[in-house]
Amino acid sequence: MSIIHRGGLLAIWLGFVAASASAGGLSVILEPDLHDIQETPSPAIDWTGFYLGGQFGLSKVDSSLLEDTGDGIGVGIHGGYLRDFGQLVVGAELEVNLTAVESWSSDFPLSTIASAQLRAGYDAGDFLPYVAVGVSEARLGGDVDQTDSGSFASVGIDYRLTNSVSIGANYAHYRYDNFAGTDEDFDVSATGARLSYRF
Repeated sequence: MSIIHRGGLLAIWLGFVAASASAGGLSVILEPDLHDIQETPSPAIDWTGFYLGGQFGLSKVDSSLLEDTGDGIGVGIHGGYLRDFGQLVVGAELEVNLTAVESWSSDFPLSTIASAQLRAGYDAGDFLPYVAVGVSEARLGGDVDQTDSGSFASVGIDYRLTNSVSIGANYAHYRYDNFAGTDEDFDVSATGARLSYRF
């Protein structure tokens, strides 16, 4: 067989291979594997850390002994620590408030109220709804001038403005029975707004 003849057969064979490749024979090799392409996940919000802040609110005192109620305002500070376990956020907080209840009995003015609480919340990204329970302490001035302890419960929600700053709102209930042995039972209900700095 001549060299020219062999070259012609080789050219025909190469042309057949090229035609098969253009018809889809090699298309599988050139197609990208879409399973290897993954979206970059957005950074998760983490509520873990210590925080410190202040609060302002309105309070209502209901006294069983005096059969009277009073409304007032309160301002205070709070500080605590949260640990974020994914969806569950738990922690502890201390809170102190100065109060001014104007229409309650002048013999039993409520001057300060504080709480030590355990908190549990749900990590909803920038939002953190939570519940809290604990113990509280109140001081009555005037003729009583005594301090005694009671119970505390609260529900609230925090919203994260930045990585370090959050705002929130809550409702709290304080209960005191036989305060300092005076047979005085009273409840304090408070709604408030708060600002916290996380570090």
